[in-house]
Amino acid sequence: MQNETLTNIFWGLFFVWFGIMSTYTKGDLFAAVNSPVFGLGVGVLLIILNVARFVLHLRVSPFTLTIGFLVFTVDFSSVFLKINIPFLPLILIIAGVLILVSSLRSMRYFG
Repeated sequence: MQNETLTNIFWGLFFVWFGIMSTYTKGDLFAAVNSPVFGLGVGVLLIILNVARFVLHLRVSPFTLTIGFLVFTVDFSSVFLKINIPFLPLILIIAGVLILVSSLRSMRYFG
């Protein structure tokens, strides 16, 4: 199996999960995306995607694996341990800026 096929399977599972959560929230897409249960499912999917890559001897993505563990950990603590992490938005902004800078640097705009 190729990495592209596996990635497409993940996207299919992601949209099925998103549809399930949207149905659960009676079509309220914002409530579905903001639900910690949705994040928990996405984290599990990202981890499973990389485990499958490892088992199939494909290149594991450190980025999606890290995001998967981060989302899983944060939403697991929210759903099961009832711990709120108020600085999560700041972590997401910093991660996004780091990804943007890394991408721009690889395009040789900044040397």
